[in-house]
Amino acid sequence: NEQIREIAKSVLGDPEEFLLSALALPLYDSLRRPIALMQTLAIYKTNGTLPDQPNAISRNLVELYIEQWDFHNRLRRESRYANFPPIRKRDFLSAVAFHLMYRSGLQSFTFDRAALERIYADIHQSFGLPLNEASLVARELETHTGILVQAGLNSYEFSDVPTQEFLAASYIANDPFSLRVFDCLSRFPGPVAIAIALARNPNDWMVSIFLDEHNQSRVQGVSATLAEFIERLRIERPHFYESGLLGYVVLFLIHTFNESETITKAIFGLLLMPSVLESARYALRAYAPEQVRAGASFFVHASLQRSESLGNSLVAPKGIRVPAEWWSRLSGTLELEFPNAD
Repeated sequence: NEQIREIAKSVLGDPEEFLLSALALPLYDSLRRPIALMQTLAIYKTNGTLPDQPNAISRNLVELYIEQWDFHNRLRRESRYANFPPIRKRDFLSAVAFHLMYRSGLQSFTFDRAALERIYADIHQSFGLPLNEASLVARELETHTGILVQAGLNSYEFSDVPTQEFLAASYIANDPFSLRVFDCLSRFPGPVAIAIALARNPNDWMVSIFLDEHNQSRVQGVSATLAEFIERLRIERPHFYESGLLGYVVLFLIHTFNESETITKAIFGLLLMPSVLESARYALRAYAPEQVRAGASFFVHASLQRSESLGNSLVAPKGIRVPAEWWSRLSGTLELEFPNAD
């Protein structure tokens, strides 16, 4: 986008490194809004780089849209709803974003008045809002935040997809136990990856999704979107820490999807995160390998040799089958170099 380039050049002089960094992130679409572009440029100019977690920028932008913009511009907008301050507006928008993406059945990011009214009817009581004022609330949100906008006579949309994904992720991260995470993964996996990056303990999320014995039989049902989810995890960079439990997650995914080229490539990329690789190597020590031939390829069949208490309903894979090359790389006898994982 030449307009983005020109604005970046006016702020930075040489915009190329900034543009390369921004293009690699899913929030690039947000930069079409001048306020978002200027704020992101300010972050880059101050720090010399963009944050390693894209959600840090999204969080900053949402706060700017909702709370700080009027303050910095000396504007004071009165809400017609007594219990609808900025923080409640943010929570309301998170609920709308989530319901739109996962509960409405819509495949488009643009939605009509009827869809808005259905979502509003589901959530208005949680925010103390009147039942029949969906359009008035939407109009207030548009004038006060610019996040939810009227796109046509009878249609609405979020200002940009990254903001909508971040808001939906905030809803997921704050209310995980009432959600069917696999249903979310099968529709739009991006916000689930962002929610894990937002979580206080991202390891716990991965473990509860993939090692819970009630969930493991459902993993095949999200195979169509799993590569996108894992790749988005690599981009969102949750602060994983070294853990045998996280390692079991990696081994479970390798074992379950070793014949899927797209999922395998995504796992390669995730293993380039040192904490994920070391977790997988730690977990691998619990298995005794036996190399076998399958056609022209060698596979390692390995059985779990030491039983560990993983916690309620958590199950480590009792046996794994992985290509011999995987085993060598994970065990450290081969360098972890994946030229196709960029």
